[in-house]
Amino acid sequence: MSHAAQSGSVQEVEGETNLRENQRRVFFPMEVGNIREVTNYNAKGKVTGSVRQEVKQVSKTPQGVRVSVFNTMYDKKGEVISSGEIAMQCQDNEFHADAKLLLDPNTMGPFKNMDVQVESVDIIYPSKMYVGQLLPEAQVSVRAAMSGVSLPPISIRAMDRKVLAIESVTTPAGTFECYKIGYEIQVKALLSQKMRGTEWIAEGVGMVKSESYDKRGKLVGQTVLTLMK
Repeated sequence: MSHAAQSGSVQEVEGETNLRENQRRVFFPMEVGNIREVTNYNAKGKVTGSVRQEVKQVSKTPQGVRVSVFNTMYDKKGEVISSGEIAMQCQDNEFHADAKLLLDPNTMGPFKNMDVQVESVDIIYPSKMYVGQLLPEAQVSVRAAMSGVSLPPISIRAMDRKVLAIESVTTPAGTFECYKIGYEIQVKALLSQKMRGTEWIAEGVGMVKSESYDKRGKLVGQTVLTLMK
């Protein structure tokens, strides 16, 4: 084998090794064609909507790995509310998830068939998380217009994020070892409100379950991973 061929083989192996290393810190499925479905429930356990996510592309970047996902939201009747691409990526030993994940069918339902613009600050998960660790806040803002008339914007912030525990969580999609993360939710709209949230996230899987509570600690709703393939 020539020296050039040997060099090429070494570079390929190194590239594959680097990709595997980057995969170990990705909190989302990593294979093209992977599909996740999460279902939203109200406090009484009734379905209020769902979200289907399909991995469309996985590519290497100078920082690590970028995952392109096609995200489709459905209302409780199974009708499409919105769809579009969201992106996840590894950057500086952190996993950056698109803050559009903070939006659910209940939030986006009123904007169906409108011109919508979304701005966001990524949800960041360090490569190595530990109980007691504080995490950066995330934010997403939605502006919508119909027939040229702008509607009041909506802003959602996830603040005071903290790793609370490492727990095993079972859903219809399986059993997963998860980081339990607590945070405060601040929603600014015509009627602003503050809530508390808890999410369970697994490496290579993403969000497995999340719950939101009002200021009195009463359950408002939850989201559950119901399918993964």
